[in-house]
Amino acid sequence: MFASPHPALHLPQCALPALLLAPAAPDASLAPGTDAARLEAPLFFPPPAASDAATRPQAHPLSVRQLARDAYAVAAALLDEQAMRDAGGPLRRGDVVALFSGNQHDYLLVVLAIQLAGGVPALCNPAYTARELAHQLRMVQARAVFASSIAPPGKSSPLDVARNATALARDAGQDGAGFEALAHDVALWAWEEERPDSWLASLLPRGRELGEAGKAAVQQRAAEVQPQDTAVLCFSSGTSGTPKAVCLPHSALVANTIQASFLLHDRMNKPLLDGRKEHPEGKGWYDTAGQGTSKGSLLGRVKRRLSLGAEGLESKNRGRPEFHQDVLPQFHCYGLLVTFVALHTATPRVVLPRFDLRTFLSVVQERKVTFAFIVPPILLALAKSPLIDEYDISSLWRVASGAASLADELAQKVYRRLGIRATDGYGMTEMSPIICMQTLADIKVAPGSVGVLAPNTRAKVIGPEGQELSYEQEGELLLQGPQMMSGYLHNAAANAEAFFPSPEATPEARWLRTGDIVRISRAGYVTITDRQKDVIKAKGFQVSPAELEALLFRDDSIADVAVVGVRDPKDDSELVWAFVVPKSKPADEKAAAEQIMQRVNSDVAGYKRIKGVTFIEEVPKSAAGKVLKRELREKAKP
Repeated sequence: MFASPHPALHLPQCALPALLLAPAAPDASLAPGTDAARLEAPLFFPPPAASDAATRPQAHPLSVRQLARDAYAVAAALLDEQAMRDAGGPLRRGDVVALFSGNQHDYLLVVLAIQLAGGVPALCNPAYTARELAHQLRMVQARAVFASSIAPPGKSSPLDVARNATALARDAGQDGAGFEALAHDVALWAWEEERPDSWLASLLPRGRELGEAGKAAVQQRAAEVQPQDTAVLCFSSGTSGTPKAVCLPHSALVANTIQASFLLHDRMNKPLLDGRKEHPEGKGWYDTAGQGTSKGSLLGRVKRRLSLGAEGLESKNRGRPEFHQDVLPQFHCYGLLVTFVALHTATPRVVLPRFDLRTFLSVVQERKVTFAFIVPPILLALAKSPLIDEYDISSLWRVASGAASLADELAQKVYRRLGIRATDGYGMTEMSPIICMQTLADIKVAPGSVGVLAPNTRAKVIGPEGQELSYEQEGELLLQGPQMMSGYLHNAAANAEAFFPSPEATPEARWLRTGDIVRISRAGYVTITDRQKDVIKAKGFQVSPAELEALLFRDDSIADVAVVGVRDPKDDSELVWAFVVPKSKPADEKAAAEQIMQRVNSDVAGYKRIKGVTFIEEVPKSAAGKVLKRELREKAKP
């Protein structure tokens, strides 16, 4: 077994809003040296009104205190009979409310409001079709949906898609996965201020009207929420079909917020709370952040020997407040966790609804952005786009890449051109999601690794026969930690596959199987060498081959099929590719391929769309019937 080389943290057991909103309380006990003025300073900024990314010209930035006040007001309305008259009555503890929108600067406000009211936000991808969303609404039995009314070019708005999806979800009978139709009406609230059906025009004003009585009702409901209760439902594509709903308890998100803040200590402002009040010996969560490990550990000795300890790292920004820019999708667990850390550390940021390079660069220039969480395609733009030369982005000196593996050569190209250091990390939705996160020191000490395990995280590496392996031996990674999910919603089969030895074991005894092949060094560095699971990472999003294969098998002209991810030579990401065995050889393979892609792609979200079809005589399989996907990848010609 491998333990994190970081010192163990004394983590609180509480609901997520209790951690994140505590600094805004009148009697808050802030971390020593914290200026209370930070609570009133603008924190979450909408995109610049003049930019192509602006969708809400009336929106204003939110401070910590304003976010807390408005979250309580919206929660009060969700518990109010009058406000919820058309939604089937007040929200009950455990009721699910879906969020179906691109990034919003007040996305976190809505998440916390639902949680304060005892509900569970389900984070749905706004690129989903009505069919895909209806499946998720049935799965979680959603009571309401918050959806953006802004339509992407050439597409329906999420709000219109949600209307169609709620109708589909109420159709009699089961869907293909066995989930029952909704037996209740689903309330729909738009996101944008100017609409009368917006939550900003209905729920928020009503909650403010309720005043102290409404706040008392919220406090009573919030006190009933337990740390082990589900805080958020995220969706993760496995290898067995359509997305699964991952149940992340409050305790897991609280733990990962603190773990991530610890690992990001040099990329965030000082946390508003430090945990000293809860610790029996008065120690703070972040006292040892930057030390990496205890003085006698191998990792600590290596870093000191190379003069790469926390004080020796290059940091042209040290001593200046951080200002960030967010482009990661907030419906993704990674993007959501980033907003938790931002609120916990009062680190201001501009939140973009989507990545647009010119807007990204102009925000960096105007706001003197110091750091951003990104994905590899953004790094590619930083490495190659001529637009970069039109802007002064010298304030941006670090970025953290996630959601897909980071090619070292790409990171080096960005550094050579712009002096921006890119660190990598490793996570999965089922771990809330942060597992490892590189530091600047790690780039030089252990290039090619994803860093070391987060504090309080343990790992095992097992061989093909289930035997436990030691240092530098390659095998499947198993994980255990306070940030681990409680399980998949309504999916006993998936839970049985996910946990070792079984989902019925106590949280202290069961281990999460990652499906990733790794090796761990004696200093604790984790290097991912292969991916055992079949999930395709397309532009940072997970795509289930099984889901697309099921849609392809509906085509009577297809005898057999396998969907794999193949390398995109443009940016090293993965393209979704179908290898098709036709029942009879098509006269025009190009036209036949186009017809197949059109039939499937019209029914799935954009990032899931098949980018190419290759006709083959037979799908290569092992003696046990396993598709040999490596052989197929070699046949693809993007």
